[in-house]
Amino acid sequence: MEKDSKNLNHDEQLVSADNNEANFNKLNMIQKFLKGFFMPFKTMFMFMFKPRYWHYFAIPLTINIVIYFVVSLLCYFYVFPFIDSLFSEPNPDAWYYFVYRIWNWIAAILTVVIFGFSIAFSFSMLFFIVAAPFADMLAEKIESDVYGLEPPKYTFLTYLKLFAISIYDGLILNLKIFCATAVLFPFSFIPVVGFVPMFIASSYFYGVTFLSFSSEHHQVRHKEFLQKMKENRSLCLGLGLCLYLSNYIPLLPIIVYPAGVIAGTIVFNEYLNPQNSQK
Repeated sequence: MEKDSKNLNHDEQLVSADNNEANFNKLNMIQKFLKGFFMPFKTMFMFMFKPRYWHYFAIPLTINIVIYFVVSLLCYFYVFPFIDSLFSEPNPDAWYYFVYRIWNWIAAILTVVIFGFSIAFSFSMLFFIVAAPFADMLAEKIESDVYGLEPPKYTFLTYLKLFAISIYDGLILNLKIFCATAVLFPFSFIPVVGFVPMFIASSYFYGVTFLSFSSEHHQVRHKEFLQKMKENRSLCLGLGLCLYLSNYIPLLPIIVYPAGVIAGTIVFNEYLNPQNSQK
């Protein structure tokens, strides 16, 4: 009797998962797009009020700060003096000495401004690279806390195999991004609206990147992932657009990035692979 009860509960869970997936598939493209777009806003609060998730990004942020502190010191003590030495100061009695002093001040201000903007924008880019392994661990932690999915224990050889598969699938994804960029780049020369196709494509692939953290945990190959994405492209586009827009505000991606990882994990487990949410 107990065995039959367990089987019945399991069947009910499967039916519930099928019903949830069917109900979600009934949503139109705009509804899915909006669901994906606003998901990072919800998960941002989830990240902010759960201190046990903070160290996944506090560590890479600290590493990033140390790297830029060292780079700034090297520029201040070596690079900037070297550049300044290339331009010899004229004799104070020369007629153009006043012009030289004005240009010297302008050049100094421009150098500081350019250096500051370079740090502000490149800081986020380097942070993404440093934080990638920690983002992978955060995705596993979210799956464990929210869905009760414990990461499987692999042998060393299995890890190597999965690593090779991940690299291969990543290369395929990057090849698609490159091809899309090559095809859509000429449109960017069209005034006013020329940037739109490239912007949409970039947002879509940005969303795919955040979904890939969970898909790799579940050993979902690229072809299978495409099949799961077939009915959910607008969902992925909405998610990617929200996260991609944050890149245009200096340093904001550092705050948005962990929310994006959590959002991508939830979207994958609840909408692309809904049976996980029923376990």
